[in-house]
Amino acid sequence: MGSFKEVRTERTGWRDSNLDTELAEHGLTQMNSFLVTEYNYGKSVAIIEYKRIGSNTEADKQLIKYCDARKNKEFYFVILYDYESEGSMYHITKFIIYPKNRHAIEKYGRNPIEVNELGFIDFLYEIRENTSSKYREKAHQEYTEWFELNVTFDINKQVISNRHRSYAYDVPAADIDSMVCDNENNTYLFVEYKENNNFGKSKNDGHNSFVYNNISQKTLSLSKEKSKALNNKAIADLGDGCKEPISVLAVEYNLEHDIFSLYAFNECAKKHVHLGTMTKEEYFNYIKEPKNFRKEDVKMTSSGTELDKAELNTEQLIGHVCPKCGKKLELKTGIYGKFYGCTGFKTNKCRYTEKYIETA
Repeated sequence: MGSFKEVRTERTGWRDSNLDTELAEHGLTQMNSFLVTEYNYGKSVAIIEYKRIGSNTEADKQLIKYCDARKNKEFYFVILYDYESEGSMYHITKFIIYPKNRHAIEKYGRNPIEVNELGFIDFLYEIRENTSSKYREKAHQEYTEWFELNVTFDINKQVISNRHRSYAYDVPAADIDSMVCDNENNTYLFVEYKENNNFGKSKNDGHNSFVYNNISQKTLSLSKEKSKALNNKAIADLGDGCKEPISVLAVEYNLEHDIFSLYAFNECAKKHVHLGTMTKEEYFNYIKEPKNFRKEDVKMTSSGTELDKAELNTEQLIGHVCPKCGKKLELKTGIYGKFYGCTGFKTNKCRYTEKYIETA
């Protein structure tokens, strides 16, 4: 059957409860479901909501609209699952699959489909159109109903994730931390949250390992080397795979020190997002404004030619003028390296910052 690559184990649980509280207080309550995008070697094929048996099976309007905005045909399923346990041993008893958008209904009909665990693994390969995968063969040869689950967090997610990662996830599946939508349910931002557990310490200059190993501190975006990796493409494709690209961010946060650092995960974010470090209030005020993440409105220059807001901001920055308060910008050095900061900080409390890019 050939050699098998090592499959990455699940590194963390769901977002921490303190962040969830902050999201809810700022009107950004996330779904209770475990939300995943299924991929087949860079091509996204489905959005899946995992929920426990007894949960609501109604379709989410935001997800319906998002799937319709994708370049490729995108399935949307709500999947209920149940399991039994004996001590530290867990057994998934069944999955019930509910097709929820037009593409899924055209292929599977409107009625729910009930399968066992192995049948569900087959289902994942079927929607990927990759039923000849050697990992699927491995699942059929080695599958056993019982396994030991040695974790202490988010047991529901881990039952699925740990159990299927060796069999069903031979290609990346990206779990979605946060999708932000406007009042018409149009998605305009995806956020991958990364908690900074070692702020102020020498290790990795205060960054968690994900940011330290994947993000270029010069551009505040995914490095060129890492952008070529398939596991990062899965996250970036959340925005790049849409008819109108959507910004995808990695946000490193530290609630204790009131720091939210924004990094670009795709080109759309590099072009349209104010990258850098903000306070919590600045961050939430910023991400709740859809206009901050979309193409700017066209404006007129004094000569009558068209000039968009992004170009105006570029002109302001060349003159080192803060676009928020008009004060001068100056080059500073912080824990994340060099950046431009507003000199009005001491007089008018302006906290505007702009990323610094070194030139050759």
